Amino acid sequence: MRFTGFAAAAAAALGAFVPAAHAQHADHADHSAHGTQTAAPDALKQQAKSVLVAYRDALVARDEAAMRMLFAADSLVFENGKAEDTFAQYMEHHLGPELGEITEFTSPIRR
Repeated sequence: MRFTGFAAAAAAALGAFVPAAHAQHADHADHSAHGTQTAAPDALKQQAKSVLVAYRDALVARDEAAMRMLFAADSLVFENGKAEDTFAQYMEHHLGPELGEITEFTSPIRR
C-alpha cells in the first residue's frame, strides 16, 4: 500500500490560512506596521512546516505516540474533504490498522 498526499493536503490548507489571515489587514488605511507584520506570516509558515515534518517523520517511523502529540484532543481529521472525527478515533479505526500495510510513503514536505 502506498500512502501519498496527506501531508500535501495539510500543507496546502495551512498555507492557505496564512495569506488569508494577513489579507484581512490589507485594506486598512494605516500601513505603517506592515514591516513588522510580514515576519508573523513567515513564522507561522515555518511553525506549520515544522509540525508537518514532525508528522511525516512520525508516520514514516510508524510512531503512533509521536503522531498523537501533534494533535489536540478535540482536533478533527479531514481526509479527502470528509471528516474522520478526532485524531484518536482516526488512529484507532483508520490510520492505525493501515500503518502495518504501508510499504512506501511519499511526501512533498522536506526539512
